[in-house]
Amino acid sequence: LDHDLNQQTNRENYLPSGNFDFEQTSIRDNQNYNHRLNLRLEHKFSEKSSLLLTANTGLNKTTGWQRSDSRTTLSGGQLQNQGEQFSQSESQRLNLNTNLLWRQRFSKPGRTLTSSFDFNNSGNKQDGSLEALSRFYRQTITEELIRQSNIQDNLNQTLRANLTYTEPLGNRRFLEANYLVSRNANRVDQQVYDLLDEGQSVNERLTNKYTNTSLFQRGGLNFRMNRDMYN
Repeated sequence: LDHDLNQQTNRENYLPSGNFDFEQTSIRDNQNYNHRLNLRLEHKFSEKSSLLLTANTGLNKTTGWQRSDSRTTLSGGQLQNQGEQFSQSESQRLNLNTNLLWRQRFSKPGRTLTSSFDFNNSGNKQDGSLEALSRFYRQTITEELIRQSNIQDNLNQTLRANLTYTEPLGNRRFLEANYLVSRNANRVDQQVYDLLDEGQSVNERLTNKYTNTSLFQRGGLNFRMNRDMYN
Protein backbone atom coordinates (compact mmCIF):
# COMPACT_ATOMS: atom_id res chain seq x y z
CA LEU A 1 0.00 0.00 0.00
CA ASP A 2 1.40 3.37 -1.07
CA HIS A 3 -0.34 6.44 0.30
CA ASP A 4 0.46 9.98 -0.91
CA LEU A 5 -1.26 12.99 0.66
CA ASN A 6 -1.03 16.67 -0.24
CA GLN A 7 -2.97 18.88 2.16
CA GLN A 8 -3.68 22.61 2.31
CA THR A 9 -5.15 24.14 5.48
CA ASN A 10 -6.53 27.69 5.82
CA ARG A 11 -8.04 28.59 9.18
CA GLU A 12 -9.26 31.88 10.62
CA ASN A 13 -9.40 32.22 14.41
CA TYR A 14 -11.69 34.72 16.15
CA LEU A 15 -10.55 36.03 19.53
CA PRO A 16 -11.59 39.02 21.66
CA SER A 17 -8.04 40.35 21.40
CA GLY A 18 -8.07 40.15 17.60
CA ASN A 19 -8.37 37.66 14.78
CA PHE A 20 -5.48 35.77 13.17
CA ASP A 21 -5.08 33.45 10.19
CA PHE A 22 -3.24 30.15 10.00
CA GLU A 23 -2.01 28.59 6.73
CA GLN A 24 -0.29 25.23 6.33
CA THR A 25 0.86 23.09 3.42
CA SER A 26 1.90 19.50 4.05
CA ILE A 27 3.10 16.59 1.92
CA ARG A 28 3.13 13.03 3.24
CA ASP A 29 4.11 9.68 1.77
CA ASN A 30 3.63 6.32 3.51
CA GLN A 31 4.44 2.83 2.24
CA ASN A 32 3.00 -0.18 4.02
CA TYR A 33 3.90 -3.85 3.45
CA ASN A 34 1.86 -6.67 5.01
CA HIS A 35 2.40 -10.43 5.06
CA ARG A 36 0.08 -12.91 6.77
CA LEU A 37 0.23 -16.66 7.32
CA ASN A 38 -2.42 -18.91 8.91
CA LEU A 39 -1.96 -22.53 9.99
CA ARG A 40 -4.42 -25.18 11.16
CA LEU A 41 -3.29 -28.71 11.98
CA GLU A 42 -5.57 -31.35 13.50
CA HIS A 43 -4.73 -34.94 14.40
CA LYS A 44 -6.95 -37.63 15.93
CA PHE A 45 -5.00 -40.22 17.86
CA SER A 46 -8.19 -42.19 18.40
CA GLU A 47 -11.94 -41.69 18.55
CA LYS A 48 -11.52 -40.27 22.05
CA SER A 49 -8.42 -38.10 21.83
CA SER A 50 -7.46 -35.33 19.42
CA LEU A 51 -4.97 -32.49 19.12
CA LEU A 52 -5.62 -29.20 17.32
CA LEU A 53 -2.97 -26.58 16.54
CA THR A 54 -3.93 -23.18 15.14
CA ALA A 55 -1.47 -20.36 14.49
CA ASN A 56 -1.38 -17.08 12.66
CA THR A 57 1.41 -14.62 12.14
CA GLY A 58 1.64 -11.22 10.54
CA LEU A 59 4.60 -9.09 9.49
CA ASN A 60 4.10 -5.39 8.88
CA LYS A 61 6.69 -2.91 7.66
CA THR A 62 5.99 0.80 7.29
CA THR A 63 8.18 3.62 5.96
CA GLY A 64 7.11 7.21 5.61
CA TRP A 65 8.03 10.87 5.69
CA GLN A 66 6.18 14.16 6.06
CA ARG A 67 7.07 17.79 5.28
CA SER A 68 5.00 20.80 6.28
CA ASP A 69 5.25 24.60 6.12
CA SER A 70 3.02 26.91 8.14
CA ARG A 71 2.56 30.59 8.96
CA THR A 72 0.38 32.67 11.25
CA THR A 73 -0.62 36.27 10.46
CA LEU A 74 -2.78 38.87 12.16
CA SER A 75 -5.94 40.14 10.50
CA GLY A 76 -3.99 43.14 9.16
CA GLY A 77 -1.47 40.87 7.44
CA GLN A 78 1.31 41.20 10.03
CA LEU A 79 3.40 38.01 10.18
CA GLN A 80 3.52 36.45 13.64
CA ASN A 81 5.42 33.17 13.15
CA GLN A 82 6.53 30.63 10.57
CA GLY A 83 7.29 26.95 10.86
CA GLU A 84 9.06 24.28 8.82
CA GLN A 85 8.98 20.63 9.81
CA PHE A 86 10.31 17.38 8.36
CA SER A 87 9.92 13.93 9.92
CA GLN A 88 10.55 10.38 8.77
CA SER A 89 10.11 6.96 10.33
CA GLU A 90 10.56 3.26 9.63
CA SER A 91 8.87 0.57 11.70
CA GLN A 92 8.50 -3.20 11.70
CA ARG A 93 5.89 -5.17 13.63
CA LEU A 94 5.72 -8.95 14.07
CA ASN A 95 2.70 -10.69 15.61
CA LEU A 96 2.43 -14.40 16.43
CA ASN A 97 -0.60 -16.12 17.98
CA THR A 98 -0.70 -19.87 18.61
CA ASN A 99 -3.17 -22.18 20.33
CA LEU A 100 -2.75 -25.87 21.15
CA LEU A 101 -5.93 -27.71 22.17
CA TRP A 102 -6.03 -31.26 23.57
CA ARG A 103 -9.37 -33.09 23.95
CA GLN A 104 -9.69 -36.40 25.78
CA ARG A 105 -12.88 -38.40 26.26
CA PHE A 106 -13.09 -41.31 28.65
CA SER A 107 -15.07 -44.55 28.67
CA LYS A 108 -17.83 -43.07 30.81
CA PRO A 109 -20.07 -40.91 28.57
CA GLY A 110 -19.75 -37.21 29.35
CA ARG A 111 -16.44 -37.48 31.19
CA THR A 112 -13.91 -35.30 29.38
CA LEU A 113 -10.60 -33.58 29.93
CA THR A 114 -9.67 -30.51 27.87
CA SER A 115 -6.44 -28.55 28.03
CA SER A 116 -5.32 -25.59 25.96
CA PHE A 117 -2.07 -23.67 25.69
CA ASP A 118 -1.72 -20.20 24.17
CA PHE A 119 1.33 -18.20 23.21
CA ASN A 120 0.99 -14.65 21.91
CA ASN A 121 3.92 -12.48 20.92
CA SER A 122 3.83 -8.93 19.59
CA GLY A 123 6.99 -6.97 18.84
CA ASN A 124 7.40 -3.51 17.39
CA LYS A 125 10.61 -1.72 16.39
CA GLN A 126 10.71 1.82 15.06
CA ASP A 127 13.34 4.39 14.12
CA GLY A 128 12.50 8.00 13.36
CA SER A 129 13.78 11.55 13.18
CA LEU A 130 12.32 15.04 13.46
CA GLU A 131 13.63 18.44 12.40
CA ALA A 132 11.50 21.52 13.09
CA LEU A 133 12.38 25.20 12.69
CA SER A 134 10.13 27.93 14.13
CA ARG A 135 10.54 31.71 13.62
CA PHE A 136 8.80 34.25 15.87
CA TYR A 137 8.36 37.83 14.67
CA ARG A 138 8.15 40.13 17.66
CA GLN A 139 10.33 43.15 18.35
CA THR A 140 13.19 40.98 17.19
CA ILE A 141 13.15 37.80 15.09
CA THR A 142 13.91 34.68 17.13
CA GLU A 143 14.35 31.10 15.97
CA GLU A 144 13.84 27.77 17.71
CA LEU A 145 15.32 24.61 16.17
CA ILE A 146 14.40 21.08 17.25
CA ARG A 147 16.41 18.14 15.93
CA GLN A 148 15.59 14.76 17.40
CA SER A 149 15.94 11.05 16.71
CA ASN A 150 13.94 8.30 18.38
CA ILE A 151 14.29 4.54 18.73
CA GLN A 152 11.52 2.27 19.99
CA ASP A 153 11.72 -1.42 20.82
CA ASN A 154 8.50 -2.72 22.41
CA LEU A 155 7.60 -6.33 23.17
CA ASN A 156 4.51 -7.97 24.64
CA GLN A 157 4.33 -11.72 25.40
CA THR A 158 1.54 -13.79 26.91
CA LEU A 159 1.63 -17.44 28.02
CA ARG A 160 -1.65 -19.06 29.06
CA ALA A 161 -2.67 -22.58 30.08
CA ASN A 162 -6.23 -23.72 30.78
CA LEU A 163 -7.37 -27.11 32.11
CA THR A 164 -11.02 -28.24 32.30
CA TYR A 165 -12.36 -31.53 33.65
CA THR A 166 -16.03 -32.54 33.25
CA GLU A 167 -17.67 -35.23 35.37
CA PRO A 168 -21.18 -36.46 34.48
CA LEU A 169 -23.60 -36.75 37.42
CA GLY A 170 -26.40 -38.47 35.51
CA ASN A 171 -29.73 -37.19 34.22
CA ARG A 172 -27.90 -34.68 31.97
CA ARG A 173 -26.17 -32.97 34.86
CA PHE A 174 -22.45 -32.22 34.86
CA LEU A 175 -19.82 -30.90 37.24
CA GLU A 176 -16.94 -28.94 35.73
CA ALA A 177 -13.62 -28.07 37.39
CA ASN A 178 -11.26 -25.64 35.69
CA TYR A 179 -7.92 -23.98 36.32
CA LEU A 180 -6.29 -21.12 34.42
CA VAL A 181 -2.79 -19.67 34.74
CA SER A 182 -1.55 -16.76 32.64
CA ARG A 183 1.71 -14.83 32.52
CA ASN A 184 2.09 -11.51 30.70
CA ALA A 185 5.33 -9.63 30.13
CA ASN A 186 5.36 -6.15 28.64
CA ARG A 187 8.57 -4.29 27.76
CA VAL A 188 8.65 -0.69 26.56
CA ASP A 189 11.90 0.95 25.46
CA GLN A 190 11.51 4.38 23.85
CA GLN A 191 14.67 6.43 23.54
CA VAL A 192 14.53 10.04 22.30
CA TYR A 193 17.73 12.01 21.64
CA ASP A 194 18.26 15.72 21.05
CA LEU A 195 20.79 16.18 18.23
CA LEU A 196 23.33 18.88 19.02
CA ASP A 197 26.40 20.21 17.22
CA GLU A 198 28.65 18.49 19.73
CA GLY A 199 26.73 15.20 19.61
CA GLN A 200 23.48 13.93 21.07
CA SER A 201 21.89 13.88 24.52
CA VAL A 202 19.00 11.90 25.97
CA ASN A 203 15.70 13.78 26.20
CA GLU A 204 14.50 12.76 29.66
CA ARG A 205 10.98 14.14 29.20
CA LEU A 206 10.22 12.03 26.11
CA THR A 207 12.25 8.92 26.93
CA ASN A 208 10.25 6.07 28.45
CA LYS A 209 11.57 2.67 29.52
CA TYR A 210 10.01 0.04 31.78
CA THR A 211 9.19 -3.66 32.11
CA ASN A 212 5.95 -4.99 33.57
CA THR A 213 5.32 -8.66 34.38
CA SER A 214 2.11 -10.11 35.85
CA LEU A 215 0.98 -13.60 36.85
CA PHE A 216 -2.72 -14.49 37.02
CA GLN A 217 -4.28 -17.69 38.36
CA ARG A 218 -7.91 -18.71 38.67
CA GLY A 219 -9.72 -21.88 39.71
CA GLY A 220 -13.42 -22.58 39.35
CA LEU A 221 -16.17 -25.12 39.80
CA ASN A 222 -19.31 -25.12 37.63
CA PHE A 223 -22.54 -27.06 37.79
CA ARG A 224 -24.38 -27.51 34.50
CA MET A 225 -27.80 -29.04 33.80
CA ASN A 226 -29.32 -29.59 30.35
CA ARG A 227 -33.08 -29.78 29.78
CA ASP A 228 -35.27 -29.62 26.70
CA MET A 229 -36.50 -26.10 27.54
CA TYR A 230 -33.43 -24.64 29.23
CA ASN A 231 -29.73 -25.09 29.94
